[in-house]
Amino acid sequence: MYTGIVQGTAQVTSIELDAGHTRIVLAHPLFDTVDIGASVSVNGTCLTVTAYGSGTASFDIHNEQPKSPPSRTCALTSG
Repeated sequence: MYTGIVQGTAQVTSIELDAGHTRIVLAHPLFDTVDIGASVSVNGTCLTVTAYGSGTASFDIHNEQPKSPPSRTCALTSG
């Protein structure tokens, strides 16, 4: 569970752009004890650790593109 307590500020060590996702790698001593699958709040966005090692953690962000442009209206129903 995210407590909202800031544990520190990490350095961005790399940003890798791929066809389907973007991988960011952050460095912070806290990542010495992190596990794959751990949730980490990065600037308020909850990301999942996909790899780690030596004080770094990697996070994959999916580059989802909508199949059609978003609609400016939506249908509402009641009861």
